[in-house]
Amino acid sequence: MAFIAMAVSYLIGAIPWSAIVAYLFAGTDLRSAGTRNIGAANAWISAGPVAGCLAAIGDSAKGALAIILAQALGLSQPWWPLCAWCAIVGHSWSCFLGFRGGIGAAATAGAFLYLLPLESAAVGLLVATWWLTFGGAFLLGLASLWPIAIVVALSRGSLTPGAAFGVMWLAGWVFVRGLGHLKYDIKTFEAALGSGEVRRKLYRYSGLFFPCLVYPIFGMTALRWIFFLGAAAAWVLEISRRRWVHLNDLLCALFRPVGRKGEVHGISSTSYYFLGGAIAVVFPEPFGPVALVMATLADAWAALCGRRWGRHVWFKGKTIEGSASCLLAAFASGLVYSALLPLFLPWYVILGGAIMVALGEALFVGEIDNLFLAPAAAFTLWYYGKWLVYGI
Repeated sequence: MAFIAMAVSYLIGAIPWSAIVAYLFAGTDLRSAGTRNIGAANAWISAGPVAGCLAAIGDSAKGALAIILAQALGLSQPWWPLCAWCAIVGHSWSCFLGFRGGIGAAATAGAFLYLLPLESAAVGLLVATWWLTFGGAFLLGLASLWPIAIVVALSRGSLTPGAAFGVMWLAGWVFVRGLGHLKYDIKTFEAALGSGEVRRKLYRYSGLFFPCLVYPIFGMTALRWIFFLGAAAAWVLEISRRRWVHLNDLLCALFRPVGRKGEVHGISSTSYYFLGGAIAVVFPEPFGPVALVMATLADAWAALCGRRWGRHVWFKGKTIEGSASCLLAAFASGLVYSALLPLFLPWYVILGGAIMVALGEALFVGEIDNLFLAPAAAFTLWYYGKWLVYGI
């Protein structure tokens, strides 16, 4: 039965959906147009956005359908990613196109989305943030972040060890197939690191380590101690560096790659971040950790999207596009992160916290938003969600 499933999965993957869509929409043969890659990206380039989106949906469905077939035939979980791989092989070497095809990224994404929906959503959000930050390097972002999804899936029991090995094989297969793209992405990544703003964003993203790793492994008490001690140390240094010039010079030199000029004599964003985080984690779990994730990603999206696409200023130099992106990132990150936790918060509670984050990001200019966003989100989540979680 397993071999039948693998053979049928290959045939599912071999259906040249992108080529069919491109031909129907623009009369284009992807084998000789654009990048000559028979995939959704080339369909977008050669036949337009609508064709590209339809091609992406069709190619993504290949990986999902292969897993559905394996489940319907009663195969155990380790066979599921293997059937998805057969579909990807069919996509890459289609018997209907003289054994030519695409890389298989969309088919792999479809398999992951069906097999690990929450983990895939989390990685998708992080990869989108990566793309916004570096202006590209999409495949490198996937290669760097997919292991996180596999580890989370194993810890939550979403995958057996055998299935996890199969998922790693799937990811590795696509990355090897796209090795040329990875080399280009590495150059893009290295060039982006020359920007102080990019380095600063990476430094700020390191704050996700606390709610995403420390909290799930060591619990709320450890998270609180880290922020309480971190805030105390940061503010002792803030006071001390105003008395001793050499200490201030040392700290400025240490943080120069990620700092701003205003922080030389003003309060640093790190001090504001730890104080804001310390206030946020006072609230009972899961409100503080969820708020930290929302604030970290939403603040970055507001700046990155506002700078890239912002056209309509509405308040204190903030754009509608940037604020809308802030709201979207806060809502999406809160919803996905909360769903991965044992204590799940409903969407309307998350939406309230996201609105507060977006308003705070618009109202507060400069580094002080690092102090306000996480506590404001934590309070809103707690106020509207406490009766659901704790019955009060």
